[in-house]
Amino acid sequence: CDVLFEKLRQSGIQPEMEGHKNCFIFDLEHFHGKEVSDDVKKRVDRFCDGGKRKAVYYDDELHLPQLIHWNAGTHDFRLLNHFYAYLYFTDPKIDNFYKRFVRDFMHYKDNIYCAAGK
Repeated sequence: CDVLFEKLRQSGIQPEMEGHKNCFIFDLEHFHGKEVSDDVKKRVDRFCDGGKRKAVYYDDELHLPQLIHWNAGTHDFRLLNHFYAYLYFTDPKIDNFYKRFVRDFMHYKDNIYCAAGK
């Protein structure tokens, strides 16, 4: 595995984000270089625990690379929390779509649950 991880680390971008220190924001206006509205700023601030976590916006730096490697093997950059507490789409329709998609279609297989319970 170390060879694969090293190749991924060399080939892709590694965002330096931590689940308990950052929140990952997807906003179309920000992505296109436009000013974020006051309403969106308030909602992002509320989502990021009143500024306790730093908002990291999805932008060209994260969009252009072919590979994003979440370096979750180190303690500094683990994302050990639920995705819905970390990812925020400022468009409520998109936010609901992805949260429902994950809820309805992404599940661990039973043998993983069984192994975890041993």
